[in-house]
Amino acid sequence: MIEEVVGSILEAEDEAKRRVAQAEAQAAQKVMDAEAQAEKLVKEAQAANKAEQSAATKAADLAAESDARALLAELKAQADEETMRYAKNRQAAVAAILEKVL
Repeated sequence: MIEEVVGSILEAEDEAKRRVAQAEAQAAQKVMDAEAQAEKLVKEAQAANKAEQSAATKAADLAAESDARALLAELKAQADEETMRYAKNRQAAVAAILEKVL
């Protein structure tokens, strides 16, 4: 009878060791899965941030290009106006000189 009790205790001890080893293996697998999921989420977030930055940069570039075109058109109009004033003043000066000479 003592042998049966000792045998049962040894079997229970072996079963406990097996269950502990199984629990440790499951815990290690869960940790690896969680780390893989976390790494995946980090990569997805980085890709999303990169896409957002790219879109924001593109929008800023388009806005700057539009502003530059508007400014260029405004400056061209001012330059054309100055050129026309110069031509009128020159014609008036030539006419005044010719009038005095003739």
